[in-house]
Amino acid sequence: MTPAVGKEPISASGLQGPTPDNGGTENAGENLRKSNLKHRETAARMRRAARLAEAIADADPEDARQVMTAALIDLHEGLPPSEVILDTRSKAQDWARKAGEIELVTLADAALAQIHCRALHLQHRKALMRRLYLSLPLESRIRFMHWAREAEG
Repeated sequence: MTPAVGKEPISASGLQGPTPDNGGTENAGENLRKSNLKHRETAARMRRAARLAEAIADADPEDARQVMTAALIDLHEGLPPSEVILDTRSKAQDWARKAGEIELVTLADAALAQIHCRALHLQHRKALMRRLYLSLPLESRIRFMHWAREAEG
């Protein structure tokens, strides 16, 4: 008599599991199939990773850096920030607290000039624009919104 689907045969002792006479070979074929499937999936992932690495190596270094940065940001969404990012942010905030106005303006101007030349991740661009906008006094924000509406029309 064959056991029900998904059920182990009843052994001589009355417990479910491999019997001494079959040595567990009934599951060996299924285990081998699963193992082969896992190896094929791993091999396919390795081939895709190799193609990705080749594409990155063939790209202009600046383009590759921007694409990889955007991809890492997207993949990292929802995870806690890395220690490197937290440390960099902390050091920048410390420096900014100690800097004079001319240093802040000079650095911000230089950073904005670099940002203009780069395909920054949209999330970063929006965060910078929001911070700049909110740094303006309310009256200036209102005038800016009027100016932006007129510029669109």
